[in-house]
Amino acid sequence: MRTLWSIAVMIAVAEIVFYLCFHKTVLAGRDPIEYMRNFALIPTIVNVIVLGTAELLFAKSRATPLQRNAFPLAAATLMALQMAIVHANVAILAMVFAYPVAFSLAYADRRLLFFAFAINFIDYLGYALIYMPYFSHLTLPPNYQMEVLTTIIMLLGEIVMAYAVMARITELGMKNAQADMRKQMLEQLVKLDSFTKLYNHAAFYEALDTQILAHQKTGVTFSLILMDLDDFKLINDKHGHEMGDRVIMTLVGSIRQCLSPTDTPYRYGGEEFVIITMADEAEAMRLSERVRLDFQNRVVPDTGLTCTVSMGVCTYKETYTGRREFFSAVDQALYDAKHAGKNQTRIARPEQPVTPPAAT
Repeated sequence: MRTLWSIAVMIAVAEIVFYLCFHKTVLAGRDPIEYMRNFALIPTIVNVIVLGTAELLFAKSRATPLQRNAFPLAAATLMALQMAIVHANVAILAMVFAYPVAFSLAYADRRLLFFAFAINFIDYLGYALIYMPYFSHLTLPPNYQMEVLTTIIMLLGEIVMAYAVMARITELGMKNAQADMRKQMLEQLVKLDSFTKLYNHAAFYEALDTQILAHQKTGVTFSLILMDLDDFKLINDKHGHEMGDRVIMTLVGSIRQCLSPTDTPYRYGGEEFVIITMADEAEAMRLSERVRLDFQNRVVPDTGLTCTVSMGVCTYKETYTGRREFFSAVDQALYDAKHAGKNQTRIARPEQPVTPPAAT
């Protein structure tokens, strides 16, 4: 609608400028008040009424977005009709009936394109075959029928060209959308662990950097839950790597079962997993315990085997200098859980010294 309002203003200004430039030549002898009333004031008032009504209908209508967009196109057609009537003695201005169709291209919708053409074509036929011969009080030129036929051919040619342009725009849009989709799929594949389908190590650090930056800017609270399967090496050695894979997927099932939409799990590496949760320390602790107990009570499919997992929890605080110190703190909490007997969760304390975790 802003474009149409701008066009209405430009039309009014153009009429005024035209008079100021040519009132001593082409418009010599014309009453300035009459000219301004007939060519500037009244057309501007009509345009304001038309555009105001269209904007009100657009804003208040409960119709679909497609149907609502028909109001500006109808307003553009009425503006074109008025301009042609006001300047009926200027044959070339019948070309203004082409501009609503061109305007409809902005919506990139073929239905609106054909709607604009239909109402515009009907308006022109009414103008050329009814208004001009019977109401304009103008003497029509001998070649008037040829002018009308030429304009009709021009309008038909315009719709064909506009359709071709829109088809090309749609085609390019689909190609770009497909390219974007392929790019997103490749990015997802790069960030996903191929076995568990969780986000991987690289994706975790990317997300962690983003969360730390968000905390520094807005103070948003978030925590890490780092977990490691207990005695996983022993499971692999005793039952084989296929069994180890089943244990990993059982833990993944527990993680997915217990998380909320604000929690994101990652496979940190091997049998280690980490969760970024938008929770404080107490809620992160409760979440980790839900995962731990759910996994402890699950039976690895087709084996009868049950396993356990140890966890460390840490909530980000300003005292951490960055991700390295923050992750070391949650890693230390996991180490403490392992050292204290496994199958439990420990909360990180910033004042705790960082001890290299032992192999499990």
